[in-house]
Amino acid sequence: MVGLLVVMVLLPRYIDPRTSLPVDDLPGWRQVVAEDFDAEVPLGGFSSSPYSPGFSAYDGFADTFGHGRYDPAEVLSVQDGSLDWDLHTSEGVHHVAAVVVTVPGSGWGQTYGRYSVRFRSDAVPGYKLAFLLWPDTDRWGEGEIDFPEAHSLDSDAEIVANLYRTGDGADTPGTSAGFDSGVAVADSGWHVATVEWLPSSLTFELDGVVLGTKTAGVPSTSMHWVLQVETAESGPDDSARGHVQVDWVAAWSPE
Repeated sequence: MVGLLVVMVLLPRYIDPRTSLPVDDLPGWRQVVAEDFDAEVPLGGFSSSPYSPGFSAYDGFADTFGHGRYDPAEVLSVQDGSLDWDLHTSEGVHHVAAVVVTVPGSGWGQTYGRYSVRFRSDAVPGYKLAFLLWPDTDRWGEGEIDFPEAHSLDSDAEIVANLYRTGDGADTPGTSAGFDSGVAVADSGWHVATVEWLPSSLTFELDGVVLGTKTAGVPSTSMHWVLQVETAESGPDDSARGHVQVDWVAAWSPE
């Protein structure tokens, strides 16, 4: 009788980049940020949490359209493995929050990089989100990169990508250009958005699909990553309430 030899080959565990935090360098990229929000933080505790100083929040001033107020103590918590925005109104104030992700060793941001975030949103009419790269100098004329962005969190709003091209280097950016995804932002499950920012190109990818690449007017100065959730241009009703959540964030510097 001939014996049967069974050979078992153990393959490396596959990590689905659409659901799991990527924790490694990539070809041409050195990882500088990897956070999956495992440490829980109650509402009101984010600014003094274990995530500080790598993660900080705007506090105490009006948002872009002036309808809301940045108030991390009323909005931000970490629960069930996700950073959570509780968007709501109390005493006539629309509470919003924006989280700044600092690149370790830089003191702020970096010039060029790769950024990925896994996120989801409820339908919360009158609010919007823009996860963006903003100039360290605070000079809009150096450009702005927005992705993922949704001009509202209404049920029919979609995820878009946008570039404000470099302008005068001070307060006025160049023209804007971007891509529509055709994917709803609200009540559509989890999504992974990735930006690859290089000297000659800017590429936007959603859930593994490249939306497009821009090559003109690509910013060339240091920028920091802001996870901004605020009121939309129309503003919310006082009764509007819902959540935006981030499962993980990861960033890389070019090698």
